[in-house]
Amino acid sequence: MLFEISKENKNEIQRISRTTLSSIGWDEKDLENMIVKNVIEVIPDDQLMPFFQERNFQEEADIFALDKEGNLYIFELKSVEGGLDAVNQIMRYAVKFGQ
Repeated sequence: MLFEISKENKNEIQRISRTTLSSIGWDEKDLENMIVKNVIEVIPDDQLMPFFQERNFQEEADIFALDKEGNLYIFELKSVEGGLDAVNQIMRYAVKFGQ
């Protein structure tokens, strides 16, 4: 869940409504491209540098990025809600690419 916090009223919090990619006419690739182009806005403190995007039909995460200390970030995007399969998928990527 995401919430918007009011600067003026410390007692006010408003839940941000949830949406889907398909409801705004996007697919997973649109989200991937937006994150790569705006990664500094998505994760500003780590100064990430994307260096790889998914190739079709390959067993790879959607986006790989490095921070200024060389730590690897692996992004696996889903256009629908992910379950245990999505968790297992990212764990496979961490084992495969995190060495």
